Amino acid sequence: MSAASPRNWRDSAYLVISSIQLSAILLVDLVPFYPSSLYAEPSAPLHFLQVIRDFYISTYNDPYFVTPHDGLPSWFKLFSYIEIVFQLPMAVWMVYRFSGRAGTTPGFELAVLVFAVECALTTLTCIYDTLHWDPAVYSQAQKNVFIFNLYGPWAVIPALMGLDMWMRILGRLQTGGKTKSQ
Repeated sequence: MSAASPRNWRDSAYLVISSIQLSAILLVDLVPFYPSSLYAEPSAPLHFLQVIRDFYISTYNDPYFVTPHDGLPSWFKLFSYIEIVFQLPMAVWMVYRFSGRAGTTPGFELAVLVFAVECALTTLTCIYDTLHWDPAVYSQAQKNVFIFNLYGPWAVIPALMGLDMWMRILGRLQTGGKTKSQ
């Protein structure tokens, strides 16, 4: 039951998705956690991170990014810490594993399943919160951009990835049960 499954087209899709997520984590989401001397000033070596973040903020006015981290709701701060200690290492591992020639292993599939559930649920929380944003500040059309364009894919894609990993694990368990009973 510990053998790698054959690589399939979904693994290639997950490589692209994981690479995008890793880039977003490092280039946008976690910037406030970096020492400001590295990115805040135009002469800073990583100032391009501030430029990217400023572009996102000016384009979408995302309250999770406009508001300084200390002013964010406690649940969102928790999600940020989960992103640092769980999502970031998992995204690195997923890029590494999905870029390899071998398929997935049971342990990796289980870890990706947990990752997918966590990503989908935390993103769904943000989507739910979006529904309650002040209509004087965010029109329904603006909320729809957040729900369907910015946040929605990060709930749906991990949910589908989680379903795929669950099906892979279930297939392994069913195959293992047949082998033992024969």
